[in-house]
Amino acid sequence: MPHAARIIATRTFAARLLLMVGFALAVTTLPVAAQPVGQEQAAEVLQITADVLQEVGPLVQESQSEQARRIFAEALQKQQQAGDLYRDGRYMLAARLSLRAREMARQAARVTGASQGYQERVQQRLERVGDLLDSVRDRARDAGHVQALRFVRDAEDLVARAREQARQTHYEQAFRLLETAEKMLGRAARLLYEEGDGERLRLEIERTADLIAEARDRLGEGGDQAPRIQLDRAQGELERARAALDQGEPMRAMHAARHARELVRQVLRQIGGGPGAEIVEAQLDRFDAQLPAVVDAVTASGSAEARQALERATDTRHRAGAALEAGDRDQALRLVRTALDHLNRAEALGR
Repeated sequence: MPHAARIIATRTFAARLLLMVGFALAVTTLPVAAQPVGQEQAAEVLQITADVLQEVGPLVQESQSEQARRIFAEALQKQQQAGDLYRDGRYMLAARLSLRAREMARQAARVTGASQGYQERVQQRLERVGDLLDSVRDRARDAGHVQALRFVRDAEDLVARAREQARQTHYEQAFRLLETAEKMLGRAARLLYEEGDGERLRLEIERTADLIAEARDRLGEGGDQAPRIQLDRAQGELERARAALDQGEPMRAMHAARHARELVRQVLRQIGGGPGAEIVEAQLDRFDAQLPAVVDAVTASGSAEARQALERATDTRHRAGAALEAGDRDQALRLVRTALDHLNRAEALGR
């Protein structure tokens, strides 16, 4: 689901949830414990609880929260037991158990709301940490920095675990894993910075500034304002990158610079200034340089899954080369980046 649509869906869900919890609160305070409950009162209690369960049920399913589902399943069970008691003429106990079921439905709704909030935060954090992981991994490999690479591998493992936790709807655990992964990447970035990577990062920032200037020249005067607004955003990110680097915060600088580059490249693609052949060739060269070591690692591991990832990597790299020869540089760049992702996965599986 696109990010904007996901936000709208979450807000719609939250509005429905607020209405349901408010309704449940309004109908829970019946004087069951204060006086005897007759058949008519018990029937009313059970019916209201049934209505609440019917409304909360779809919300729980939409949330994909395992905890909410467990609580809701127990609420359904208690409501069924309340129905059995009612049919046996035990109206007081039936009403009490039905109210307990209603309270559990409210609890499931509350858990569902928390899950939705965490789900959105986890998705955003996954995107952020994924970008940082790509940047730090490339820099650590280029520098051949053993300790930084160790931190990167630890972060990769944490991100993989976070994705699995998110898949199982354990969003709070996933978020904590991503926080730890980002700290690991911060340590790696600090090590690289202390060993001279700061100068390389500064050069990248200046090259991005040149790209922004080039895009402004191509746009000229007048025309669509949207690309200009995007370039202003890129310039703002670039200024944040410079400030972070001056303050000795390399990972924050790296993240802002990467975002600025992506924004300006989007503008260049819109106005017909896609990636140059030299950019694609540099990525192809990086793949070819990494390939022999990954082949050795995968062969030694004997892992079928690693071998499959390696085959996907080499096949995608071949398609990237063919696209470049055909003059489709945008497609070639997308393919070679995918090929590198497969190669990184093959390397991780072969360890």
